Amino acid sequence: MMDLGPLYKKVEEHIQRISDNPDILLSPTASYATGALDGLKWERPGAVTAIFAMKGNLPHLSAVISAFFSGALETWKHFTTEFTPGGSLALFNAQMKYQRNGTKEWEEKFVEENNHKYVMNRVRTEESTGADKHRKKKLILAQIGKVERQRVARKKNQR
Repeated sequence: MMDLGPLYKKVEEHIQRISDNPDILLSPTASYATGALDGLKWERPGAVTAIFAMKGNLPHLSAVISAFFSGALETWKHFTTEFTPGGSLALFNAQMKYQRNGTKEWEEKFVEENNHKYVMNRVRTEESTGADKHRKKKLILAQIGKVERQRVARKKNQR
């Protein structure tokens, strides 16, 4: 399963920035480059233009946007906790793979108790060194780099 944690963290940070500073979307210099999560052109530029045209008649627009994004942030955090490293979804996926791919049956049939204990002790020892965290971090950074390269390519193709 793809690790969505870094993407979800980026979304969370973006929502927080807008909640803290609605001018990211409302200032006269606001643009898709900073207002859109992916930095790409607005999907509905006409809607953005219409909001800017009505902005003078909407004195509470900034407060409403801030409140909306604040509430969205709370909801986002609530529904994405399972995607954090070691979160319930990661654990659930590991357990499901173990049950569905025949590992459990194979282990019960072929692995003796002393070998099982050895493997479990070895895993605990390796986890305590942090080597796996380093490997996972490298993988995540590679995924982020790939996404960034794709984003740049999409931006380039939009022009």
